[in-house]
Amino acid sequence: MPRAFARRAALLLFALAACDDFEMVPDPEGAAPDVPMTAVPVDPDPLNELPLPEGLDAEVLSIVDGDTLHARIQGRDERVRYIGIDTPETGGDRGPQPYGAEARERNRALVEGQTVRLVLDAQDRDRYGRILAYVYTPDGSFVNAKLVAEGYARVLTVPPNVRFASVFRELETEARDEERNLWQR
Repeated sequence: MPRAFARRAALLLFALAACDDFEMVPDPEGAAPDVPMTAVPVDPDPLNELPLPEGLDAEVLSIVDGDTLHARIQGRDERVRYIGIDTPETGGDRGPQPYGAEARERNRALVEGQTVRLVLDAQDRDRYGRILAYVYTPDGSFVNAKLVAEGYARVLTVPPNVRFASVFRELETEARDEERNLWQR
């Protein structure tokens, strides 16, 4: 099975689990104009415009880097670390890494100034006290997945937080195959 087809199939299953929007289209087998309409899923894309899942609302206060933000959650200022992904560093002991600044700017473009939805997995916090979350924008875009798909993040699976690990792996494979951003040769 070609990788792109496998990725789309996995993403379609993910999207269908989260979305029940359907569109009525003519049955492709029928030729007459009075052919009954058939309900088919609208081409759902799990990277855009899904219904928001249940979770915590967080007002984004600032962007730390490509996979971390600072937010107000239930009246408290918190750091939020995106689950399942890792972006290049923008500073630290070894200095900035290639695509670190670009990943931070892409994260900023996706979430800055918005109230995002945080969805937790098996663990609420990491050893540094940061909230661990899958992040969604108000229009339903899945930020963690978008950063991987666009080549700004690598997959970083840390059990037991593995809900979307297979989706992230497929997105990373496609980004690498298409040489997007940090995967450029």
